[in-house]
Amino acid sequence: MRWFSLAMVVMATILLQVHAWLFWSDFVGPDTGWLWAVVLEASALWLWANRDQQRRAVVPFLASMLVLAGPLAHIIEPPIKAEQRAIYEQQNRPTIKAELRDEIATLQASLETSQRNSEKRTGWLTDIQQTRNLLNQKRGELRRLNAEKPSTQGLGLWLKAIMQGMALIVIWSVSVRAISQLTKFRVSKPVDSRTVRGTFPSRQKSETPASAHAERTALHLLAQRVNEALDKV
Repeated sequence: MRWFSLAMVVMATILLQVHAWLFWSDFVGPDTGWLWAVVLEASALWLWANRDQQRRAVVPFLASMLVLAGPLAHIIEPPIKAEQRAIYEQQNRPTIKAELRDEIATLQASLETSQRNSEKRTGWLTDIQQTRNLLNQKRGELRRLNAEKPSTQGLGLWLKAIMQGMALIVIWSVSVRAISQLTKFRVSKPVDSRTVRGTFPSRQKSETPASAHAERTALHLLAQRVNEALDKV
């Protein structure tokens, strides 16, 4: 069980670090991003491994939220960007189409001019090919916009992000549980105080200075009587 708990901690740490490194590298820079990710997760695991901190769970929970914030933000970033791009294209579709038509008309005129010039002198082949390729590209973009329907790609990305986020939360919970199990293996069983005090705890509790003095007095009188009896003999 101990080795299984250790393996779970290692695998969960590796998986979380993959997303955490990417997020913190974009957030604070590639030079220190990896350090932020490692220190945050190591600090959170240490807090959960410390039994004193487990009783005050506010700080470990705060550390866990910071550990999960980076990977979760990295997971939900693609669907957010895809949704923003779809909204932009939907709102600006007429303008984009008009700009593409203007570009196509300009390129078509330029192509015709280059073809007429090539009839008079050489050296226009490269320009004609570049203009034709660019013209085909713009026509393809216009056809795509005309044939494009409302896409459900954003919904699929959101479902994938939600599944990955829930999986990361479960994995982190398992990692915390595993580190708690590992700390239990290191803690010895507390000793019962009654086994140390002996089998007569009530007698020890009843001993007072007055009772001890009375006991010594009784022993002294008994010793005197024994001595008197021996003298008579």
